[in-house]
Amino acid sequence: MSELKLLMRELEDAYPQLKSFGFSPRHLALFNEHELASLLGINEGEAALILGKLRALLREAREIAGRKIVDAYQIARDVIIPWGIPLPRGLYRVVGDGARLFLAGAVAAFLKAYNEKDVIYIDCGSRFNLGEFGLVGLSAGEAKYRVKVASPANYADLEDLLVFEVPRHLEKGNYGLLAVEGLDSILVGIPEERARAKFAEHLVDWVRRLSVTYDVWAFVTLSLDKPYLPGRLVRANRSTTGLLIEIEGSRREVRLPEL
Repeated sequence: MSELKLLMRELEDAYPQLKSFGFSPRHLALFNEHELASLLGINEGEAALILGKLRALLREAREIAGRKIVDAYQIARDVIIPWGIPLPRGLYRVVGDGARLFLAGAVAAFLKAYNEKDVIYIDCGSRFNLGEFGLVGLSAGEAKYRVKVASPANYADLEDLLVFEVPRHLEKGNYGLLAVEGLDSILVGIPEERARAKFAEHLVDWVRRLSVTYDVWAFVTLSLDKPYLPGRLVRANRSTTGLLIEIEGSRREVRLPEL
């Protein structure tokens, strides 16, 4: 038995609730000390020891397999090109009244570049529209078949999706892009602004962890920019002729047949 499997068995014996969650080693390693302590009902020092040992064994397993957590050269080579803009793999936060349309273009560019991979699309605002993919050259049939849509009812459902369900799908399925559309629209159920901001940061940080750990593109759309959130900022706004896109100081206007 490998050291990783032995460690997971020891942890499940010590903390029986872990077995009911069905975590893989990589999934469990996504948690930080505070989250794991809360999940298992232990102190953060004990959680830090568990995570330290688990992550050391995961690094060792990657080294034996000749793989890196992040291969900078591979990331530089692997790009998708929505709207004529090369985007390396990573996390992007997209804001503006054209954010959803920009996201549709990113999804279409990904599906065209990676025929064997699919997309997880979390529709927070219940606004998923197959027709928008027609504007970016993707048939509604292909979008319906290859874009797996989840529609959380509230912010607690969204947290459960990101923390428990999405990692399992990324490990077992063949996905290469994760989209969270309309994040701030689902946070309106949190009345206090500061609490809402902290929860948004918590959720987007989970998207970041998923992007890094499972090597996928990730996009989070918002109505307004929140600069404290991780990810590269993309501004996408509708213009009279199409879509005006700004990313890291560069601007590009894309014409569309209709909006």
